[in-house]
Amino acid sequence: MVYSPWFSFALSAAPSIWLWSKAAYVWGAEAATYAAVIMQAIGVILPVMIPNVLCALIGSILFGGTFMGITTLSLSIGRQCAPERGSKIIGNMTAMFSIGQIIGPIGGGALAAVQHSYSTALLLSGGLLVVAVVMLWFSNTRSQK
Repeated sequence: MVYSPWFSFALSAAPSIWLWSKAAYVWGAEAATYAAVIMQAIGVILPVMIPNVLCALIGSILFGGTFMGITTLSLSIGRQCAPERGSKIIGNMTAMFSIGQIIGPIGGGALAAVQHSYSTALLLSGGLLVVAVVMLWFSNTRSQK
């Protein structure tokens, strides 16, 4: 039997919006978003740092379990930032997300083609997720002043 990380990704993605919505209710949207993005970064980097089937399984569960949840949490935060312009903010966020969904795979594929491995692309993606958490934290602390 061949293991496919996409199966565990899909199984963990299915309840993710509900689970992260509950987490946002309990912890607050910002804290839930920090947790989700950090978990996703771990899920992306883990199979590169420890390349075995178990880590690929854990990584796919962490990635799948956060992918749609982060989108949901981010849109909720965007709407909360400016309720009077919520539709415009969500439209802009969706457009930026779409651009990232195009650029990311192209860049990752180009790196993989040159290096014959996805390791650098995954490490770069994980690093960008960490940058996203830091940016969210700084924007949150700045807006509270």
